Amino acid sequence: MDKPPEVAKSSSSRGKIGLAVSTLTLALKITAEATQDLPYVGVIAKTLLVINDIVEFARNLEHSAPERPANPPSTHLPTHRLRAKPQIMYGRESIIEQAVQAVSAPSGHVSIMGTGGVGKTSLALSILHHPDTKKTFGDLRFFISCEGAESGVIGIWRAIVPELGVTETKLERYGLAILGKLESMGPCVICLDNLETPLEAEARMTTEEARLQKNTVQSFLLDIATLENVRLVITLRGNQSPKDIRWPLRIPLKPVDVMSALAIFKDVSGKDGDADAETLVTAVDCLPLAVTLLARIAQYEETNDVLQHWNEKTVSMVKEQRGSDKLSSLEVSIQLSYDQIQSEDAKCLLRISAMLPDGARADLLDSFASHMDSRSGWSELLYLALGEQRGSSFHVLSPIRHYVMSKYPLDPQLVLLLQEHYFSFAENGNGLIHPHIWYSRVQEMGNIEYILLHALGVLTDERARLSAAAESDLDLAEGSDTLKFVRVILQTSRACFGFMRMADYINFAFNSQQLIALVTPLCRWLYNCDPERFRHLYVRCLQLLLETTTLRNTLTSAQVYDCRVKTLAVYSLCKALGQSCCIREATSTEAYICLSNCNWKKAEEVLMVGIQSATDHHDIATMREMLAKAMMNQKRYDEAIETLQLALAHYQDIQDSLGQANAYSTLASVYRYQGGNIAAEERNLKLALAKYQWSRTPHGQSEAHLTLGICQFDQGKLAEAETNIRHALDLHVKLKDLRAQVTERFLLGIICLQLSRIEDTIDYWKPIVQNEGLHISDENHAEYLERIRDLLQEKEEALKDTEGFGELAHIVRDGIFHD
Repeated sequence: MDKPPEVAKSSSSRGKIGLAVSTLTLALKITAEATQDLPYVGVIAKTLLVINDIVEFARNLEHSAPERPANPPSTHLPTHRLRAKPQIMYGRESIIEQAVQAVSAPSGHVSIMGTGGVGKTSLALSILHHPDTKKTFGDLRFFISCEGAESGVIGIWRAIVPELGVTETKLERYGLAILGKLESMGPCVICLDNLETPLEAEARMTTEEARLQKNTVQSFLLDIATLENVRLVITLRGNQSPKDIRWPLRIPLKPVDVMSALAIFKDVSGKDGDADAETLVTAVDCLPLAVTLLARIAQYEETNDVLQHWNEKTVSMVKEQRGSDKLSSLEVSIQLSYDQIQSEDAKCLLRISAMLPDGARADLLDSFASHMDSRSGWSELLYLALGEQRGSSFHVLSPIRHYVMSKYPLDPQLVLLLQEHYFSFAENGNGLIHPHIWYSRVQEMGNIEYILLHALGVLTDERARLSAAAESDLDLAEGSDTLKFVRVILQTSRACFGFMRMADYINFAFNSQQLIALVTPLCRWLYNCDPERFRHLYVRCLQLLLETTTLRNTLTSAQVYDCRVKTLAVYSLCKALGQSCCIREATSTEAYICLSNCNWKKAEEVLMVGIQSATDHHDIATMREMLAKAMMNQKRYDEAIETLQLALAHYQDIQDSLGQANAYSTLASVYRYQGGNIAAEERNLKLALAKYQWSRTPHGQSEAHLTLGICQFDQGKLAEAETNIRHALDLHVKLKDLRAQVTERFLLGIICLQLSRIEDTIDYWKPIVQNEGLHISDENHAEYLERIRDLLQEKEEALKDTEGFGELAHIVRDGIFHD
């Protein structure tokens, strides 16, 4: 059938116009590519005007054509296609439900905020694809990426126009056209992803650029938010939503929990989550993007190999080949966040915090007041979601920490301030003052460890440099640079040994192998340098003191004599130099050696001299406590009790709870050895336990529970004894003290035997008899086995019909051990 003349004419004209527009557009592109000089810009502008005139003519021609029957309005937009739903999503179920409910309500706008790689985009897409959202809005669900919107609000317009099918061609009319298009639709939801890009671009504009643009991102968002049929969802880096808009739901998105991170790792890698996988996802603080990228590597490598590579390379390894966008490289994502920082104060704070895995405490940051305004820096980093506040500390996620350290290392002068702060913590690890101060130190053990490892790494590099510049260690020892270097080695090594003592005492799991591997070569090099060639007695003194402390920490019978000789040398040098702090260290070391070798008289002499010369309350109290032990072993119990009471008074004056706990425990031992006052022993053990609990020291608590349980057992208080020894067993299981577990199982078995709870006795003793997981020596096995055999023989007639007794007795009788 032929078309009417008017329609045919119109169609023919539109075809010619379309051809003209295509030809001119091509000419425009060629001109733009070939044009570099300013005079040709006018050519491009005129071409644009011609195209606009042609399009306007086409519209008039369209309106002059005969009217056709109107089709019903369609809510389907052929040009619009929603980005796919994320296939792997864990740990966000409750948040998604809240957001879906929010967008279903009137003016239910949702703001999703957080750091890079935390999963904001995936969360937004999950909300748009939720069945309830689809039921409410049908196909009118729009996802607009603003990642390339580097020209402010105009960039947003350009991203929205093709998604909504807007036909307006004049740039200055885009905003009104978009609002008109949205208003003409039914209920719809529009997500603006990565909104920080246009916001930041707008913030960087000059006054003149902003004036020419007229519209702003903020005003455009406000216009959209006022449309009754539109629900707005935005994602942006940081922790602040655009102002002047009511956001019924603000989501400050955090990393997922460990179980969710492991589920992501398993789905992406195709491997079950083992201990290495858990360590790996924890190492990146369960940041979804980091977990996903590491899991993709684990598709082709063993998980433990990926973990090892992460420890070596950190953030640089988590990017896909050929990937340069922020969803394929964690580096790009973090750099985008870093680029948003405006002030040097915030950058300085971020670099400091990057070196502190346990976070930067507010009191530490006060010591950097001359270098930065930590309060304003803190606020800015929180605003940008580059860190989070936990109590009084500022914390940075692990991937961000590693990236900042590798790309923006802290100024060496500020590193020295950190070292000074944390070295003092480590060196005074055993000198605990107030329980709150002690607890704060425990909370920063990770910080101390990292600062020590960092310092040792720098020293190792410096040692290599100095050694290469000298013909021999002897020449090296006499250089002025070396003298300064030696002092730093001594200070760092002392801090290391103090940290290791403190870590051992509180059962803090640290990388002891790495720490020792770094500090040992430095100490060995220092000892190999002839100390007699050092012209400064102070350095000689510190060197000897360090070696003495090293030997004391790994004391064996073969080393005792050498250690004592060096201690006396240190003592003499310190006395000649008037170094009181070194004198106290040398005194306590010598006394420790004497007590270890049961030389009670010599220990007493050394400690009496030390007490007379000391002025510090903590030093006096510690030496009095050691003195009481020497007196106790000489059976001078009354003097020991009096000396301990003086030590307690000093500890109470300085509010040292741990010192009080140790003194009460020693006092209980004196009463036990003295005999005849078991009530006083129990009373002091209870006081010691309370102080250990207050000081949060598991080693002290476990020993106090055990000793108290034995004391109560001796008094026939079986129920109380069982409770305390059971507590001790539970603690020693956590502390992995196998020898103590054997003792406690043996005692608990005896208590249950006396209480006629035969099955419980068998349960407690069977691991000892079979040596299941305890791995104690044959000598200890033989001792406990003999005692259990004797007890079973005594009770054989009464117990022979008890379930499990025959098996246990058979194993004991035959002496079968399973290592």
